Amino acid sequence: MRQADFGDKASAADFAFMNPGGIRADLPKGDVTFADLAKIQPFGNTLVKLSLTGQQVKTLLQQQWGTNADGTPNTKTLQISGLKYTADFNKPVAERVTSLSLEDGTPIDLGKTYTAVVNNFMAAGGDNYKVLLDAKSSLAGPIDLDVFYQYIVDTYKGGAIQAKTEGRITNLAASKEQTETQTPVTIEVISRAEFVSALVDMLKLSEVSTAPRFKDVAADAAYADAITEAAHAGLIQGYGGNFNPDRDITREEAATILAKLLNSQLSDKNAATIIAGFGDGNTVSAYAVKCMAELIDKGILSAAENHLLQPKQGLSNSDAKALIQKAVTAKAS
Repeated sequence: MRQADFGDKASAADFAFMNPGGIRADLPKGDVTFADLAKIQPFGNTLVKLSLTGQQVKTLLQQQWGTNADGTPNTKTLQISGLKYTADFNKPVAERVTSLSLEDGTPIDLGKTYTAVVNNFMAAGGDNYKVLLDAKSSLAGPIDLDVFYQYIVDTYKGGAIQAKTEGRITNLAASKEQTETQTPVTIEVISRAEFVSALVDMLKLSEVSTAPRFKDVAADAAYADAITEAAHAGLIQGYGGNFNPDRDITREEAATILAKLLNSQLSDKNAATIIAGFGDGNTVSAYAVKCMAELIDKGILSAAENHLLQPKQGLSNSDAKALIQKAVTAKAS
């Protein structure tokens, strides 16, 4: 990602970051095919080059350690390139990064501007990496899978793919007395297929038996019938013939699906006013503004935390099912 060509005749970026949810499989042993690489990075995300200060890079690392609405930790550890850091889990999040340097050990200047490559999901503030929305500049580039494939071909030239542990991240564990309350916990985020399956199950849909209409949904997949039912009911449409079943569903994507259950008369103007009332309302994708507003208006959707909608944030299994239950109940009434 750091070496990706953005057509700007610039040298490699200083850093690159990948959200853990963007990596969906391991590199297999033996012969590796393009299909194997596509399983690792299946979303076809666009790479984005950002200009970030050293302080923003430090803030980005701090945003790995989020908190759920119930106060439990929600950790999404970034994969990184071009830098090294040490995190002391005995310290609060604001003080947890105790050292931050380039690969050669040179301290990162918090006031200096660096270049960093991320995917478009992260660049839009996904997974709570909201500091990226404040980047000084951004440049869209190639597709992540294309860059990944070309890197493998150019670097290993058909030979063995090798990697080594470089010590990019050093975590200092919390003391034994603090383990129960401070050890980071990862919250599983529900996928698009799992969300649709839960919705179809709650709606008790069983009207069709035709093959899935999406190119990336195998007929024998466990969720194939549910996705077919949802498509038949007009709840989902997909993108370019694909549904991306394994990708984490975001809060705004879930809203666009659930809004189809409601008979809302909300105007575009009123919807915009509702969304503007939230601190990050301007980060809601245009296609999702009215849908999210309709769910908010019906009392189905509320702020994630601190009066923020976090539209690009994923949904835990329990949060997703609670939203579905509210929407189905509203439909019935």
